[in-house]
Amino acid sequence: MLQRGTLHAIDGTDARAVVITRDAWNARMSSVGMVPLASTAATHGFLAPLGEGSGLAFDVTGLVTVPRGRIGEALAVIDDGVLHGIERAASALLDAERILADPPRASRLPAGPIDYPRCGEIRYLVGERIDGEAKRYLVVSNDRWNQRRRTVLVVRTTAQTKRPFEEFPLIHDGAAQVVCGELTAIPAAAVELRRRPPGMNRVGLLEFAAVLRGCSFTHMLRDHLDPFEVEIANGLE
Repeated sequence: MLQRGTLHAIDGTDARAVVITRDAWNARMSSVGMVPLASTAATHGFLAPLGEGSGLAFDVTGLVTVPRGRIGEALAVIDDGVLHGIERAASALLDAERILADPPRASRLPAGPIDYPRCGEIRYLVGERIDGEAKRYLVVSNDRWNQRRRTVLVVRTTAQTKRPFEEFPLIHDGAAQVVCGELTAIPAAAVELRRRPPGMNRVGLLEFAAVLRGCSFTHMLRDHLDPFEVEIANGLE
């Protein structure tokens, strides 16, 4: 079984990435969430260093969903302190501390023109059609990052009923659900800005907070889980 915290090679590439989704998700799903290992030369703050002097860090702005068939050999087990650093970087990219406060607080909109995918919007991807249908994605990375137009974090939505609701929270008054375990970074240019999905194309703050709670559960962002939730998330179902 693919285990959280294990560094793997990605077949067909030179990339290495660590599994970040919880073990119960990894045991039953066809793809898992992974964070790539990159150079510490990146010019942003969403990095978790591998170790002092290594020159390498895990970059959550490149978080990706990888099909099981593409995951190569296990290379190492990552220290739990490094794994917690990845969680904190992901939390910062999601602005989870504000949005998961009680009560939730909306992220601040940065100054300047809004020519980027905004947090909380439902968007299509440019040119993507699956079985003839344009899939809808919810933008979840914070707007200070989105404004830089490098990558954005998105999660797929679905109209099919999924359980448990912790991992597939309801949006639009139950008309759709979000697949939190498929939290994925995509190039900002891949998000369709000229055409919006019809009808409800933005989620409210309370629904958005439920989505971030779901991502905290599927990706084990422990700073936003109580001890009982951590125990459940660590368990195999």
